[in-house]
Amino acid sequence: MSTSRFLSKLKWLIVLLAVIGLGAWWYISRNNKPPAATITVKRGTIVQEVSVTGKTKPVKAADLGFDRSGKVVSVAVEVGDRVNAGDPLVSLDASDLTAQLASARANVDAQKARLEELEAGARPEDIQIAKTDVAKAESDLNNAYSNVPNTISDAYNKADDAVRKQLDAMFTNDEYQPTLVFQTSLSQSKLDAENYRAAATASLNAWKAEIASFQGLQPGVASQPTWDTALSQAIQHLNDVSRLLTKVMDAVVDNIALAAATADSYRAAITLARTNVNTAINTVSSLQQSINTQKVLLQRAKDALALKQAGATPESIAAAQAAVRQAQATAESIVSQINKMTLRSPISGLVTRQDAKRGQVVGVNSVLVSVISDANMEIEANVPEVDIGKVALGNPVDIVLDAFPNETLTGKVASIDPAETIVDGVVNYKVKVAFDKADARIKSGLTANLSIRTLEKNNVLLIPSYAITEKNGKTYVLIPEDKNKNKEVEITLGIRGKDGNVEVLSGVQEGQRVINIGLKTK
Repeated sequence: MSTSRFLSKLKWLIVLLAVIGLGAWWYISRNNKPPAATITVKRGTIVQEVSVTGKTKPVKAADLGFDRSGKVVSVAVEVGDRVNAGDPLVSLDASDLTAQLASARANVDAQKARLEELEAGARPEDIQIAKTDVAKAESDLNNAYSNVPNTISDAYNKADDAVRKQLDAMFTNDEYQPTLVFQTSLSQSKLDAENYRAAATASLNAWKAEIASFQGLQPGVASQPTWDTALSQAIQHLNDVSRLLTKVMDAVVDNIALAAATADSYRAAITLARTNVNTAINTVSSLQQSINTQKVLLQRAKDALALKQAGATPESIAAAQAAVRQAQATAESIVSQINKMTLRSPISGLVTRQDAKRGQVVGVNSVLVSVISDANMEIEANVPEVDIGKVALGNPVDIVLDAFPNETLTGKVASIDPAETIVDGVVNYKVKVAFDKADARIKSGLTANLSIRTLEKNNVLLIPSYAITEKNGKTYVLIPEDKNKNKEVEITLGIRGKDGNVEVLSGVQEGQRVINIGLKTK
């Protein structure tokens, strides 16, 4: 019994000692907390980078087609062929243009010969030929005028026959007070016929007097104006007679109680008279036209002679020179068109597309051949708008190609597009990166991971980003003050580096230690 009590007391004593021991350990541990880990603010170099992914592409590339349609007659390359700048690729049929070029060059030669002729002046033989042309033209004109007297006389006779013979049976007292021998239903028809008959008599008498005045007129230049007047007057007299015949025919048609046979004979006489008068009018008019034509030919011959005798004027030589230049320009234009009938590579590189086939008819501006420059590649990438403000021309770039993951190549930012490019609804800006060194292994379309070094600063204060806390839009670090207390200090940050460090502009000093909190408080 006493043994059991002893064991029970011993157990409680052990428990009590354990509680006391744990309490003492807690108290000691609380007051002997090990110091927190710290980081020293130090100076160094920080590099800001923008990382994007792009694709390699040739610096120069060309999609080629014809600016006119035609039939393919020659194909000089296939896909994969290497070409030099200026090499022919595909040709169209240019036979029509070749013929046009031959004609154009012949015209150039003709215009040059004309210019040389003007500059040399007329030869004596040419002047003599021109004089002969003038003499012939004068002779032809005189021959035409020599027909005037007979023509006018014949016209007068036809007019006189029409009035005084063919109409004689229809009038009484013809020459002094003509009166129709029949009545008309319209008094005006009878009156018109009688008045025009009297006018025709007067016209014939005047014409006869004019013809008499021409007797003894000598042919030649001096008499030509007189004969011109005589022809014009003859036309007037014939028209007077023609009008009379029209009025008498109207009266016959409008007759009263005239026997049908008589009326028919009157109409036949008037028709005959009209035919003769119209023939006379046509003969006189034809002679007038012939004389006018001969006058024009004579004047042209005289002008040609004067031009040859005077020699070429500065204006005519200038015009001939202009004609030569125009002919040459036409020929050069055709040459240019012929040259365009052959596609030539504008760059040295590789053919990546060739769709032309011999005999095929191709359309305007259809892409047939594509050539890329394989010697010079560049990288094209899209930079988001949040980062584009950091990127500048000439920024150095580290390049890792998926095709060569263990190599880092270098380059520089070569261009930045000023206009935005929308990719999946996000604003980006196209940036091109040029390689520092050409590499024959690089082909078009390779994926490139770019690290653009946009800014580098030396001798600046640096701390790791995981030592920074943020609250209410401000940044802080914790600085230890004593064994159990830390002080929160606001700092101003600069750029963030690719290695995780951050530039500190103010708030701490070099050598100062900050707590490595590894936290970010919102």
